[in-house]
Amino acid sequence: MSLLPRNEIPERDITEARHMPGALLGALAAVIGAVAWAFFAALTQRIFAFGAIGIGALIAWAYRRGAGPVDGLGRAIGALLTLVSVVLGQVLFYAWAVAQSRPRVGFQLDAGLAAHLAVWREHPGTEVIVLLFGLVGAWVASRALRRPRQSVVALHPEQDPREAPRRAA
Repeated sequence: MSLLPRNEIPERDITEARHMPGALLGALAAVIGAVAWAFFAALTQRIFAFGAIGIGALIAWAYRRGAGPVDGLGRAIGALLTLVSVVLGQVLFYAWAVAQSRPRVGFQLDAGLAAHLAVWREHPGTEVIVLLFGLVGAWVASRALRRPRQSVVALHPEQDPREAPRRAA
């Protein structure tokens, strides 16, 4: 059963999404985004929703470059990578903050993760905001990875659908 009128047939994209190359490029963009998140958080001592939106856009761009056409799984991968990137950026920021306050400890990811979890326990509102920003970025990535609207070929009511006019390449 089709939701289109009987005289309209959508053109289909027959190529398949390549999830592995898309995920690898998206993961690279996620690491770059996390480092940028931590850098700007350390520089300004604030976090910004625009950072998460930018990370989502960067990951969507990178994922599409690797995957080609994107399906629902690709949109989910892009959204998840964005959320992971924002949280990783927060952990990197905490690792930097620990290294600044305790030079003997130095920059260690496990110290940043421990600080991140401690803030979750003591001041969860701060990390909920980070998570909400990450979800906004994930939404942006998911929207950016939508397939473009399918073009529709209109037929005359008496025309056979198998004889649809062809577009010039």
